[in-house]
Amino acid sequence: MAARAAGVILGLAAAGLPLAARVWPGAPACRFHAATGLPCPACGTWRALAHLGRGQWAAAFALQPLASGCVLAAFAAAWVLLARPARPIPDGLRRTRPARLLILLLLLWIANWVYLLAHGV
Repeated sequence: MAARAAGVILGLAAAGLPLAARVWPGAPACRFHAATGLPCPACGTWRALAHLGRGQWAAAFALQPLASGCVLAAFAAAWVLLARPARPIPDGLRRTRPARLLILLLLLWIANWVYLLAHGV
């Protein structure tokens, strides 16, 4: 039952963020970008979500690949959690070390920022 609830929450969040960005088009100003002239690691997220809300996947990924990928991953996770029958968590997932996941997320975050710096988003 908890997996289904998590699936519903993920699905609503993944659908709601792009729709909210589309309804409220005014992106908040980035203070880091205003102060340095460089994009911050999250620059372009709101505009990417607005593109996702319009169904413009390529434009969203070109603008902010990490945020777009997170929304896509949330949709996929919601689909998996809602589509499969309830089962216990496999032992392999229980043994996943949080430090490895944190390192992976940090590397993705840095790669995303390098992409944004290179493309001047």
